[in-house]
Amino acid sequence: MIYILLIIILFLICLMVFMYTKTENTLGRVEKMIDSVIDDDFEQENFSEHHLSKIEEKLSRYLIQREKRLEDLSAEKTSIQQLVSDLSHQTKTPISNILLYVDLLNEKTDDRELLDLIESIKGQSDKLNFLILSLVKISRLENDIITLNPKKNNVNALFEDTNYILMAREKNIKFYIENCDELYAKFDLKWTREAVFNIVDNAIKYTDFGGEINVSFTRYEFFVRIDIKDNGIGIEENEIPKIFTRFYRCMSASDKDGVGIGLYLSRKIISMQGGYIKVKSKVFKGSVFSIFIPIN
Repeated sequence: MIYILLIIILFLICLMVFMYTKTENTLGRVEKMIDSVIDDDFEQENFSEHHLSKIEEKLSRYLIQREKRLEDLSAEKTSIQQLVSDLSHQTKTPISNILLYVDLLNEKTDDRELLDLIESIKGQSDKLNFLILSLVKISRLENDIITLNPKKNNVNALFEDTNYILMAREKNIKFYIENCDELYAKFDLKWTREAVFNIVDNAIKYTDFGGEINVSFTRYEFFVRIDIKDNGIGIEENEIPKIFTRFYRCMSASDKDGVGIGLYLSRKIISMQGGYIKVKSKVFKGSVFSIFIPIN
């Protein structure tokens, strides 16, 4: 009787060792699959289905399907890239011609009513041109056709564009920029300057004649914060989460020029560099857009 019990115990121990070894081998092969995916080196023929457990077989099928989806995605990106390139190329010439004809018409007439119509055509053409260029930029950013190249830059470089001052003067808006010669952060100068310009442009656009805009800076351990503060029309609290979505325009801004894509593009550019944007606003009191840009 004792011998039988010993044999049973020995058998169970052997069975446990066998199962443990088999499980370890299976987990080892699964780990090898996962490592190959991480290293972007997964190949279907690397794994023999004859030796795979059900879990391994399913994981292998999933990884094969994943590779196929990535290939399809790559092909789709190439197609989008071509479409964006065609859109940019095919629309550039007609819009330029329209603007040229508008300038020629403007020189050939003194009729006030006709001049107003010509100015309207020019305004709508400029708007269409801006929309197409913005859509092209967004598409290129979202499909990794354009990549950002953050480098250590002086934050002052973001405000070297004198258009800010000229645009503000046209509306008799006081425009103050705090000096920040010793303040540095890591950002792509070209694209971050565009992101900042979109926000400043909105501040000027939605601030009434004779208003005021202040740009100030704060350095933290990991970020530089840029505050763009205006005393314009402000934003309803329930609309603040929506203003960074594509083509969204606040009800209070419906009578102003714009297509509702500038803030979406700004947030995309800043977030792609590890930064973010916060907004505080009160209707008829103004808004503060805070841009946080990583120092490292």
